[in-house]
Amino acid sequence: MILKASQRSNAAQLAAHLLNANDNERIEVHEVSGFIANNIPGAFKEAEAVAKGTRCSQFLFSMSLSPPAHERADIAAYEDAIARAEERLQLSGHPRVIVFHEKEGRRHAHAVWSRIDSQQMKAVNMAFYKDKLTGLSRELYLEHGWQMPDGLIDRKQRNPLNFTLAEWQQAKRLKQSPQEIKTTLKECWATTDNQPDFAAALERKGYALAQGDRRGYVAVDWQGGVYSLSRWLNQKNPTLQSRLGERTALPTVDEVKARHSQALLNSVRVGLEQIKQKYQPRLVPLKQQRQDMIAQHQGERDRMKAKQDERWQQEVVQRQARLSRGLKGLWQRLTGRHQTLQQRNDLSTLDALKRDQQQRDDLIYAQLQERQALQNKLDILHRQRQQEVAAFKDTLFAHVPEQSQQPVRDVFAQIEQKRKYRSQHPIISLDL
Repeated sequence: MILKASQRSNAAQLAAHLLNANDNERIEVHEVSGFIANNIPGAFKEAEAVAKGTRCSQFLFSMSLSPPAHERADIAAYEDAIARAEERLQLSGHPRVIVFHEKEGRRHAHAVWSRIDSQQMKAVNMAFYKDKLTGLSRELYLEHGWQMPDGLIDRKQRNPLNFTLAEWQQAKRLKQSPQEIKTTLKECWATTDNQPDFAAALERKGYALAQGDRRGYVAVDWQGGVYSLSRWLNQKNPTLQSRLGERTALPTVDEVKARHSQALLNSVRVGLEQIKQKYQPRLVPLKQQRQDMIAQHQGERDRMKAKQDERWQQEVVQRQARLSRGLKGLWQRLTGRHQTLQQRNDLSTLDALKRDQQQRDDLIYAQLQERQALQNKLDILHRQRQQEVAAFKDTLFAHVPEQSQQPVRDVFAQIEQKRKYRSQHPIISLDL
């Protein structure tokens, strides 16, 4: 399994993360040991208080354990990995917490230790802990017969956690020929006789009327091109002024470009919203199915626990019945029968513990497989939507000039930031 770790401070934040029910479908506190407190916030506060007697600021060591998505890892496998990591990191005997998280059909664990040796009042040196855990991770993959990720086989093949998008390949934007531009502008001029009508005619063709600096009156296309009307219409400035009015009453070229940029952003947002709405009806039933499945799985676990508890009580009574009291019990002790029966009870108790844990592991594994099947449907839906967004983006950048691309890039950058956040805080959502 993949082992990732870090030295930590901010005990309250880490406790909140481990107990965060918003980002996890199920949380199980498996162990809180070595602390006086019996809960995670209290245990971490205790570790922080002990650390104040030292110079150590990062007094916690947090490790996550993630087995392959479609492989079975029982409780014993996690406990074995934690014990071996603990030994290599020289944290044996240190207070620790173990928590299991389940989300999107996968199960992983977190183990957190106090780094402070309370006897010597100093922190354990965590030198080369990444290399140590990488080596242990390789061993675990080999021992379990799991297919090893490329990143563990060769460090150079490891994929980064945060991908930076490559430069979008710029397609050649469609351009009108000079003759087509002149024909369009002259057609607008010939079919109107005042400034409002002329400006409206230009707007329908993708242009806007603006004041130039040295060129008097200009038309600005949606791609940012500026065309002097006196030159393209073969009209002198007095003629233009008589029909179009004072040049200073018109917006500047920069103002028109800003307006076009905003209109382009609105168009992009409308397109993205349409893609979102297209996939929303397919998402709703899957979200409902997810909620129903979570409730169903929790019910199955609760019923199993109730049955196991009932059976455990019955077996305790049966084991106790083997040990007699009074004179008969004294005779059992004198003859050694009591010791034999006690050993038999101890073995029976151990077998019962292993049996119950195996039943829990079997149920959890079966539920994870069912949850993964649902997650596969969600992943397919998400990939389809991402492909459609990418195609829409390519279409835009095939036509938007480079000087107008930055605002559009910012919109898609926001989508990418949300995608990265979802990958770090998995939730079932296709919101853009």
